[in-house]
Amino acid sequence: MPVGIAGQQTHAEIAAFIALYTLAREIRDAGTDIQLLALQTSHAHEMLKLIKRYRESDLIRKEPWEVLSTLIFKISQVDSEQEGWLNQVLNSEPAKLDLARRINHLILTNHT
Repeated sequence: MPVGIAGQQTHAEIAAFIALYTLAREIRDAGTDIQLLALQTSHAHEMLKLIKRYRESDLIRKEPWEVLSTLIFKISQVDSEQEGWLNQVLNSEPAKLDLARRINHLILTNHT
């Protein structure tokens, strides 16, 4: 599953992917601390509700919604596959480059 979406993204999609990367980092940083993991699971649930509202308002297109919702669920699910999903989001070079490009795009479009 691709972490980023090629082509033009809406501001809501860019912000949602940045939130995804941030959530993944926070889950990784929580390690085995059950209280922190529970907090991050709660954050994931709230993120899913928010991006669902964005999808229903046509602020996020279908394909990015499917990718985001799947990845948020997978990285927040504490099971034997979680580490693999976290690695996919955090450690892939395209994901890191994509994040930098998205942040740059937000900065440029908000200052022009």
